[in-house]
Amino acid sequence: MRLKYLLYLTLIFSVNCFNACKCNTKQQGGEKEQVYLYSFEKTPALTADHSKQLISDYLGIKDVHDLTLNKDENVVYFVSDTDVNTTFEQNLNNGNFEFSKSPKEYGNVIPKLPSKDEAVKIAESFMKSKNIFPGNESEMRLIHNGGVREQAVINGQKAGPVIDKLITLTYSRTIDSLPVIGAGSKIIINIGDKGEIVGLNRRWRELNKSSAKQLTTPEVFTQSEAQEQAKQQIQTEFGQAPYEIRSSVKSYYDNNGNYLQPVWAFNVMVYLNRQDKNVQPVKYLCIIPMLKNTPEQLRLNAIDPRAKEMIKTITPNSDSTHNQRTGEKNND
Repeated sequence: MRLKYLLYLTLIFSVNCFNACKCNTKQQGGEKEQVYLYSFEKTPALTADHSKQLISDYLGIKDVHDLTLNKDENVVYFVSDTDVNTTFEQNLNNGNFEFSKSPKEYGNVIPKLPSKDEAVKIAESFMKSKNIFPGNESEMRLIHNGGVREQAVINGQKAGPVIDKLITLTYSRTIDSLPVIGAGSKIIINIGDKGEIVGLNRRWRELNKSSAKQLTTPEVFTQSEAQEQAKQQIQTEFGQAPYEIRSSVKSYYDNNGNYLQPVWAFNVMVYLNRQDKNVQPVKYLCIIPMLKNTPEQLRLNAIDPRAKEMIKTITPNSDSTHNQRTGEKNND
């Protein structure tokens, strides 16, 4: 489950970043735009009993037992005895949690899914009813309205009809008109038959706005200084392979730590072998901290090695989102 979570957040991070960096010019976000250093509101002390209550609330399981606690990370895991697809996970340090369950009707059933607009209303109504809707609605934005499709093979020979099984909504955050990227500040909701909520991944904490520290010019790297660091990072990852910086954007970075801090995000195309048309260029997201003296290390190059190997096995013809690489570690 842990490996699935690491890979999942890596891919979601790529979706969020490329959505934020999508622009026609070389730079989005001027040098003179004011940025701040923020801290998050303190999370109340949580215990496994709190996780049990959430499992009861979201999965309908009253007698919760066999919780697994990873003491090193202070993360609670749960897998149902009767259905391995019914799972729950919570970080007791920051309150982030996720759950997943099998739809009431799956198999070969064609679900009655809501329209995209209806799905948004259902998702946001659900969050409000559970008191997990963001405190500042203006910070939240819907960046992706997609879903899950399934296609069966008939008699082991020919492809059957394509069936839309789930709707997936992905929300991210905007602060000071800048996108927030990273492992945190996102909410992903899966909606199934007749509007049933079958999965939620909530990584959202409230900002302490009074903590905002305005950063001065001497405290931050300029775009050109950050671009030089990006060059070094790209060469560390890819050697002397030619590359092109398609765009850059000022962003905030939520590392699931104590701070929300500004970064430079460079949207890069790396050409591993221009002579071989079968070798596709690699989309790479290069993140450079903006603060010269960052209060919290982002450890951007420390992706779990097992997750890296899984990413490498994805075929070149799969969806472009899954072919993107990023220098991020997903910290709880």
